[in-house]
Amino acid sequence: MAQKRARARHGNPYDRQNTVIIGDSLEDIRTGVEGGARVIAVASGTTPAERLGAEGADAVLPDLTDTDLLLATIAKLTRQG
Repeated sequence: MAQKRARARHGNPYDRQNTVIIGDSLEDIRTGVEGGARVIAVASGTTPAERLGAEGADAVLPDLTDTDLLLATIAKLTRQG
């Protein structure tokens, strides 16, 4: 739904190649995977990094304090095809 709204607003198609979801719960990961987005999991919540990765996250970060790493991860994931 969010991808459709973004396309309507910005005129660009959004799909797994250019959409990234960032979250710290298993539900966030499932939502991103099922919704056709790349997923960055953040292991700063109660779910261990290993579990987030096993659920299908494309990348797992320990937290969001390293913004350079976050931006590099987003760039890497959106360049994959």
